[in-house]
Amino acid sequence: MLNDNIAELVQNLTDGQIACPHCHTLFSRNGLTPLSTITCPTCGKTFLVGIQVGKYYLQECLGERNYLALSQEEREALPVVVKVIPTDGKDNLEDIKALWTEAQMGGLLNDTDFIAGCLDHGVSNGYYYIVRPYIEGEHLDKFVARQGKLAVPNAITLALHILAGLQHLYRLGFLYRNLCPENVVVNQFGYAVLHDLGQCRPLTEASDPELFPTGIVASYYAPERLLNQGETIASEIYSLGMLLFYMLTGTHYYTESELADLIERRFKGTRPANPHLADLPASLAILLDSMLRLNRAERPQVCTEVADSFKAILTELEDE
Repeated sequence: MLNDNIAELVQNLTDGQIACPHCHTLFSRNGLTPLSTITCPTCGKTFLVGIQVGKYYLQECLGERNYLALSQEEREALPVVVKVIPTDGKDNLEDIKALWTEAQMGGLLNDTDFIAGCLDHGVSNGYYYIVRPYIEGEHLDKFVARQGKLAVPNAITLALHILAGLQHLYRLGFLYRNLCPENVVVNQFGYAVLHDLGQCRPLTEASDPELFPTGIVASYYAPERLLNQGETIASEIYSLGMLLFYMLTGTHYYTESELADLIERRFKGTRPANPHLADLPASLAILLDSMLRLNRAERPQVCTEVADSFKAILTELEDE
């Protein structure tokens, strides 16, 4: 529950107190761990031990390290999301690097509808932090879990939104490199929006395999990523194909054992067949097959080719 009375939040922090957002009971903050969840002794409901980071008052946990917040300086503004990492975390160097990458990338992307940019960043109160707009909506994994497999036109429309975000990054000279259902939000207007830009890399770095660690395993990553061979826009197109397959079927293309076998044989030989492809319109199945080729040279090499194919399939479905 978000308390939009900033003056009250400021006063409570100054007085060393915290108020239950449900019943408004006040009690001391002494002994309470910041950003932990506690149970109100009066009403029995749980809530976050909020803190101030920079000019932002963190009030509600949205997921790991992400908190809904309001700003003292912008009292009429909409809520924002603040992502934090403790400054004393000696084991968080990679996470800190990703956080600053996200801040730098997000600052370039506040003018697009399909990527969540960065509004602010800094160090405060024992935390590195970045701030992005709050997107009212639902993460794609939860969206698909709730709705079940999506209708073909709906899935393709969302894929076009995601592709627009990937293409925008590419035109700026970057690859997103982190496409999965958890990193896409379907907002209240039905648009798919990318967030979590911490794995973005310039094209020149992304194509250099020496810069990436080995042992990364994820079903949405292209074979060349898993083999530490560097990435291109064809790698993003592969990940989008995997994501579209997930939206259409509600399942991953590979089972865990199939993916493990592919990695063990370094993606040589044939790709396991998936029976769900046969249930899709023929033109869409052909496109997905090309996007998911193990050899990246056999995939579409530009975003516009994929976008044109998506639009042609939508037109074909409308005419039926």
